[in-house]
Amino acid sequence: MVNEKKLKKRVESVIDQIRTHNEHYYDQDAPVISDFEYDALVKELEYFSQTYPHLVPSDNPLQQIGGEVSVAFSKVKHRLPMMSLSNVYSIEGCLDFDRRNRSLLQKELGRVDKISYIAELKIDGLAISLRYEKGRLVSAVTRGDGITGEEVTHNIRQISDIPPIISYQQSLDVRGEIYMERSQLEALNRERVSRSEVPFANPRNAAAGTLRQLDAMIVASRGLRFFLYLVVEAQALGVKTHAEALSWAQEQGFPVNTSRQILMDLTKLPELIQALSAQRDGLPFDIDGIVLKVNELAVQDVLGATAKSPRWATAYKFTAEEAKTIIREVRFQVGRSGVITPVALFDPVEVSGVMVSKATLHNQDFIDQKGLGLGDEVLIKRAGDVIPEVVMVAHRASNHQPIVIPRECPICQTLLIQDETQVAIICSNIACSGRLKASLFHLGSRYALNIEGLGEKLVDQLVDLGYVKDPWDIFAVSPSEWESLDRMGEKSITSLMTELSACKTLPFERILYAMGIKFVGEKTALLLAQHVNSWQELFHLSKEDFEAINGVGSKTADVLIENLPWLRAKCEVLSSLGFTLKIIKHQTSDRLQGKKFVVTGTLPHYSRSAIEALITEHGGDVRATVSKATDYVVAGDSPGSKIDKAKTLGVPILDEAGFLKLIEDVPS
Repeated sequence: MVNEKKLKKRVESVIDQIRTHNEHYYDQDAPVISDFEYDALVKELEYFSQTYPHLVPSDNPLQQIGGEVSVAFSKVKHRLPMMSLSNVYSIEGCLDFDRRNRSLLQKELGRVDKISYIAELKIDGLAISLRYEKGRLVSAVTRGDGITGEEVTHNIRQISDIPPIISYQQSLDVRGEIYMERSQLEALNRERVSRSEVPFANPRNAAAGTLRQLDAMIVASRGLRFFLYLVVEAQALGVKTHAEALSWAQEQGFPVNTSRQILMDLTKLPELIQALSAQRDGLPFDIDGIVLKVNELAVQDVLGATAKSPRWATAYKFTAEEAKTIIREVRFQVGRSGVITPVALFDPVEVSGVMVSKATLHNQDFIDQKGLGLGDEVLIKRAGDVIPEVVMVAHRASNHQPIVIPRECPICQTLLIQDETQVAIICSNIACSGRLKASLFHLGSRYALNIEGLGEKLVDQLVDLGYVKDPWDIFAVSPSEWESLDRMGEKSITSLMTELSACKTLPFERILYAMGIKFVGEKTALLLAQHVNSWQELFHLSKEDFEAINGVGSKTADVLIENLPWLRAKCEVLSSLGFTLKIIKHQTSDRLQGKKFVVTGTLPHYSRSAIEALITEHGGDVRATVSKATDYVVAGDSPGSKIDKAKTLGVPILDEAGFLKLIEDVPS
């Protein structure tokens, strides 16, 4: 006999877990379990809802499509609900999807017309709904809870992929995926690490976090991308299939992923899935599966939808390759800014063809959310098939020992402090050897000086033996000191000397990034270097000058002013050692050389970031604020207070066409 008391407790537990994970995924953009594990919970609740409906409350998560609507943005009701897709994890699941469609058509029509499917890559991003009126983008709304979303139009206008104007003049709703390419995520995470911020776990989290920024300039700087995947009510356009609707959207200027195929039946689906799965690593963006949609729009209408998902579409999800292992030890690493990072060491295990034995646990919040402890068996996967990541506890050990970040620095025993602005725990001792080692390792890293051979063991020796007391001391290590180090023979020393010599001709932005100044990551270093004509000019800039550089905020400007004396002394020493500290201008012409621009408002054909890129390419200087020194303001619709200030100061104002004449060298 079924014990309904126990079943009711399980139902309540499953509902609580799903709601918690909905909050992590939709509202915090920080999921703590895999999609597969989440879907297993949903399937379990669906079973209870069908088999024991009296035990499942009517307001359960099965009735909710997405997450909560953020109070930071205006609430907008979708004209038509933004539904989520059902998921399958096997070929058999896809075949069941096809059988259900055919069965429903037989029931509704008394016959089964020929069904074809279109298979599209499932981009791992976040959904957006765009509305156009009379050819102009007027609204952009996130999925939200599926009924009501968040108004993010101002942020969406910063994404150059999304056309602000199309030729179609009737009302139009389209939907698509906002995503971030892997290379952009890597650059963004390097910036975040340089500011002692926790890096984004994956491109999806980064894209979602970016779109929810209140400062549109941050959105503009992060290079978000867009693919359209649906034209709402496409039959009004006179097209008969989803494929025709996508082609029409391309003609209107919308980016549509070209890796799509029409399948007259599902016999070749296994071959297609295998081929697309093999291509994942070569794509510039993350995909987590393949979306199957009925191609015929009339058939889609007959199939309809459930309360949560369209019946005519489903997502075949790749199951991330995961492996189980046991956490044996946690070491606490000290970063160059003093941030303490816990790193789990576990029994070596093969994941996606690679042996892994450690993974970062980020911070105490991450550890507590997952309930991690020493001795626990955990699931490991490689995030984006690259970075090892702890997914969840698979089995809690009987001798489970909680993981707690220590009160003292593991290297120098200084009492650790909590950073008031973030979750980071910090060693404030600037003389800590752990911080010095991390700084030296950063100096030799790929995007700084890229010193091949400067590995962890060599860094440890240089610091522990006292040969390096400042990262840049590596250029003053004597031949006898190099010879005294373990595993440093004549060949290794010669190779390293060649590497160090090559560093002296690197462009100034690489040197600046290698300095390890807080908030000055790879991108900010490039912005600073492009703003001056020589490295000496940098030290004559005021805080206001720094803030006027588009992409450099107030906090960064404060840090730069504070560090200028130190930075100047360091650069002078490097110059005396033979460093060229050369400025390389990344531009295609000098038509705008020496001219200072401010871009504001919504332009007809270009995003603001695209105009700013053109200014830089032609030798101009983009500023964030209008001043007497501004040469031109490029203005579009809704320019705000900047246009008023330009008029007051008598600064010339250009529209988009006027600006293009400048760079095309066409007389007015």
